[in-house]
Amino acid sequence: MLIYRHDLLARYALPVPTTWDDLRRVATAVQAALTRDGITDIVGFTSRGLAGYGHNFWIIGSTLFPSWGWRWNRGVNAPPLVHEPATVDALSFYAALLREAGPPNAATMTFTDTHARYASGKAVFLLDTATELATMRRLEPTGPGATSGLALVPVGPSGQPEPGLYSPAFCIPRSCRRKDEAWHLLAFLASAAELGKDAVDAGYAEPARNSVFSSPAYATAYDDEFRAVVSRSRELARVNRPMIPFGFELGEIVGAAAQAVIAGERDAETALRLAQTQIDAMRWAV
Repeated sequence: MLIYRHDLLARYALPVPTTWDDLRRVATAVQAALTRDGITDIVGFTSRGLAGYGHNFWIIGSTLFPSWGWRWNRGVNAPPLVHEPATVDALSFYAALLREAGPPNAATMTFTDTHARYASGKAVFLLDTATELATMRRLEPTGPGATSGLALVPVGPSGQPEPGLYSPAFCIPRSCRRKDEAWHLLAFLASAAELGKDAVDAGYAEPARNSVFSSPAYATAYDDEFRAVVSRSRELARVNRPMIPFGFELGEIVGAAAQAVIAGERDAETALRLAQTQIDAMRWAV
């Protein structure tokens, strides 16, 4: 999702971006306007930069690359092709956006770092889950979250928004020795009542089951804009989300390449070519 400051965009008569190019233009414009007004501690944009499956790869693999038309699925036992013109262009763009409108330590920022920066009023745009905005509003009802809006992720060359599918998994390890008890626990955690508490009371808005999402309690907890954006993202996120082997390993490899580009240590072409070499060396036959 794209979380944004309603108040600051209104102050400078700037629109809510709908494309990546718009986001770059508006983020740099609002940052420049703030600087002209003597406000130098608010950046235009913040997003994950630190390498890792749960860090920058969550944005890059699920939203950024697909926005440029890239697709995970290359066929059975075929390694993903992460070094191609679309991914090089996408990663170059993301690094430039963070360099032009992001914080100076963007390459080392986790999702908790970006949340903290935005929640303290030090960023205009944040690219992350709707849950981050719900958490801000719950914990600080009068903070920046209260004057923030929610929009779909920007559209890139693919022609449509590519939101990530935020869906924490319930897992029972194969080695579990108490499987009956584990199944009972899982059934309890995945019940409508418990997922309703997660969504309404704890702010986990996106993974709510349909009965929770359409409930009066959910409608009371979230405003019309929030519900509309989450609803649309749930439809879109069903596309291009195959289960692939070595997902965590891929996240580490591509994430490290992305961090190097964001930090200015390598260009996107070189970083992704080296990442592809590592991926091709993995054993893909399953």
